[in-house]
Amino acid sequence: MTQFKFGLPTAGEVDLIIWDIQGRKICELLREKLSAGEYQVSWNAENFPSGIYLLDLRARSVLSPYYEFRRTQKINLLK
Repeated sequence: MTQFKFGLPTAGEVDLIIWDIQGRKICELLREKLSAGEYQVSWNAENFPSGIYLLDLRARSVLSPYYEFRRTQKINLLK
């Protein structure tokens, strides 16, 4: 089990997706509108093999259609 923490300065639509290194979507951890605040999302990687994965966080502000934040982070899963 792995925990991912992130914060939102304003309300927005958030997507949190895990991809494998070949660009295939492995799982969608979150896809919903959230208020401003701190959040924690869990990923149970029990059924996934060891390897390199990418965690993709996208947040679109509900206040401005022009603001989008995106961050991709490499994850090394070792079992």
